[in-house]
Amino acid sequence: MKLNYESPLFVNIGNRLRTFASTTVDIAMIVGIITLLYVILFAPNSAKAQPRELSCYAEGTGTANFSSVTVRDALAGTAKARPSGTAAGIGLGCDYHFASGFYTGALVRYTFDYNADAVGLKAAISRDGAFRGTGMLGYAFTDRASVYLLVGAALTKFDTFNVTNFSSTPIGIVGGIGADYAITPSIALRAEYAYTDYDSFSKFAGGTRTTVSPSDHALTLGVKFQLF
Repeated sequence: MKLNYESPLFVNIGNRLRTFASTTVDIAMIVGIITLLYVILFAPNSAKAQPRELSCYAEGTGTANFSSVTVRDALAGTAKARPSGTAAGIGLGCDYHFASGFYTGALVRYTFDYNADAVGLKAAISRDGAFRGTGMLGYAFTDRASVYLLVGAALTKFDTFNVTNFSSTPIGIVGGIGADYAITPSIALRAEYAYTDYDSFSKFAGGTRTTVSPSDHALTLGVKFQLF
């Protein structure tokens, strides 16, 4: 028997799962922020004091993207989809450690491309890689474990097909939270959540304007390799 995934039952289940996932992510972010604020306000001496020093690293990452894409076409209508995909990435970063476990940092990361479909208008959305630059504020609980907040910007090339064929490279605002755990003095594991809200982009062709509005929820796992 062929299942109808557009039936009200499947649509309702999908909406509930998306709501649950969104709520879970929100709760995780709130817990992470509260934890960091607690450390800042009430536990300044709970971690071993870190020397004032600069350290730099390279990273390899794997990212699961859960996107939200809205495609508006004056003739065909509006389609909303939540495509997902996975992509590998590489990055370079530096941290500066100061006073009682606190550190600031900067990271530049490139994530390779993935494809996703916004099926409501049969519009294929292809993302041809993303550059992301972020600043970080973190706290080291111990010599091994640390958490950080991040904020920055992303530059991503999107290609759209089937409705109107065009490309654009919008800028996105990035915010998120992450954690590192060192398994050796020079290697650490990384887990990170980030949300990116991109500028909408559009093109007028064939007597109609097509507008694309993308955003991303991204869960990243990676390995850091200390350079110096």
